[in-house]
This record gives sequence, C-alpha cells and structure tokens, in this order.
Amino acid sequence: VKSAENFNSYLNYDSTVDAKYRNFAIRFISDIAFNKTDLTAQTYNMDYYGDLDGNGMTIKELRIVSDTDFENPETGETIEYLGLFGRIITQPLDEENSQRGVVRNLNIEVSEVRGSKVTYVGALAGSIENANVFNVNISGDEVIQGKNMVGGLAGIITGDSEIVNITSTVSARAAYFKDSNRFSTSYPNEQVSVYGTFNIYNKETIGEEVVTNAETVSYVGGIAGIFDVDEREEDEQLSPLSLFNSRARKLTVTGSVSLTGEIVGGIFGLNGEESTASDLTFIIDPNSAPELRGSRISGG
Repeated sequence: VKSAENFNSYLNYDSTVDAKYRNFAIRFISDIAFNKTDLTAQTYNMDYYGDLDGNGMTIKELRIVSDTDFENPETGETIEYLGLFGRIITQPLDEENSQRGVVRNLNIEVSEVRGSKVTYVGALAGSIENANVFNVNISGDEVIQGKNMVGGLAGIITGDSEIVNITSTVSARAAYFKDSNRFSTSYPNEQVSVYGTFNIYNKETIGEEVVTNAETVSYVGGIAGIFDVDEREEDEQLSPLSLFNSRARKLTVTGSVSLTGEIVGGIFGLNGEESTASDLTFIIDPNSAPELRGSRISGG
C-alpha cells in the first residue's frame, strides 16, 4: 500500500466477496494521507481478519465523520462499530480452522473520527475481538467521538485479544449521558436508590450470543472504553506471577489528553473482572488543559 486511494481500492477490489469481511495481507511501503475533503477510509464498517503490517509508516489525517446516524451502506441500518476498521476479529474458516486478525507496526494521525450515534468507536477499530495489535501509535489534536464506548485505540477489546506497545495522545468523548447515572457528592447513595436506574456495563451469554447493555452506559479510556478479555489458561502462563501473562502490556497515554463520558479512565474506562494489564503509563501535560471528566466516575 502506497496511498490512501490504494488502501481503499485494494481492500475493496474483489466485488465477489462480501465487502464487510476482508482477510487480505497488507504491507505499507510509504506513508499515506486522507488529505482531501472527499477522501475517507472506506474500511470503517469492515470486519478485518487479515495481517496488516504498517512497516513503521503513518496513516495521516484519518477522517471518518458523521454527525447523524452513520448508516451501513449495504443494509441502511445504523452501524455499531467505527474506526479505521469496524472490527478486527478472528474469523472461522471451517469447523477446525480460523484466521486471526493482526495489526502491527503502524502510526495513525487522527484528523477526525466521529460517530456520535455509533456505540463503539476508536481510531483503529470500534472493536478488537480475539485479535492481536502490536506496536501502534495514535496521535492527533482532535477528539475521537462516539456514543457509548470510546477509546484512542478501540471502543472495546474482548476475547483473547493481545495488545502490546500501544501509545495514544488523542482525546476521546462519549456522547451518551443519562441524568440518573450522574454521581452527586451531596447525595452519593440516595441518587441511585431514588432513581433505581444507575447502569454499569454487564454482559450475558445466551446460547452463542453475548448480550450487553452497551447502549445504556458510556465508558471512555485513553486506550479503550472497555478492556474485557479472558484470563489465560494455566498452560498458557509463563509463570503464575509473570507480567507477560497480561494480555495488555506496555500501554502509554500521554500529552494534552481530555477524556469525557459517564465512566472515564486514563487507560481503560473499564477493566474486566478477569482482565489483567501490565506496564501502564498515564502522563498528562500539566501546561495544557487536560481533563478526565466523568459524570459518574473518573480515575487515572
């Protein structure tokens, strides 16, 4: 890949294949830029399970914008996931084999990523599910905006995904807000008991489908809104106390970062019950005007 047009055309060239799913291997040989008003990443709604090697190159001026319902051009339905890719996933190929999505060695400069009515939004992907992301840097002065789960890298990260050596300097904001979810210092307990409607993220597996209440809460993090991955099995662990058992390692959020939502964290808005992360750095520029603004809860 050597240009933004080349990136779009290569990933969409085979009209005989479902355009929502792509498993092509990609290697960048130069920086690319979405620097024209009508030039955006056409992969925003794609489920990617190929191997993308950025080769240390940069995607400049990434632009994906919608102030209204961001519709799936194929079905007309409002989409759930938004980023350079909609989702990065593992895709079953047959009963015994699957292909795992990998993105590595890539820099992304954000010009505008905005889907105010999209549930999961991140610069790289709305969702990373059972996939690997290594050596990715996200930068830019603009705010990544979504409805519920928003992060510099991804809106949500789940399954047995691995994310290693990730840096983000972008701000993020979730548009969803419910007054009864707001924390009151005057009545810290009464408000929840009176309204009885304060929501936190939860999920339930029904058959093979995972059902969540994602559309009734908002979580924002410098890396991801929600990091909810599976614990390693004992036979996968190097040793019981090894930091390499963590599925998220060497994550850095730094710069003039502002994060806004109901529940906000410097790295993750929510770290799942079985999820572990190690070697985390959160440093904000005291000479700028950074904010962690959570209407319910916020913390570094």
